Amino acid sequence: MNVIITSQVTYEIYGVQDIHEALDIYKECVIKRVDDTQFIGIKELFATTMGADGHFTENPEIHEFEDVI
Repeated sequence: MNVIITSQVTYEIYGVQDIHEALDIYKECVIKRVDDTQFIGIKELFATTMGADGHFTENPEIHEFEDVI
């Protein structure tokens, strides 16, 4: 039997220079290879930045990708 699972997963990524670096790290986390699995892709994600005080520093952004990445 094969099963496709779609879910919402949240990571807090520390010490990055910008949102693009964070997105690259996020993709690495999600794409991690595990036996008997195949990563299908990321179609949409939600991202915002947080300051050292724990408060959001920018408005949240939805990132939608035309093609699954």
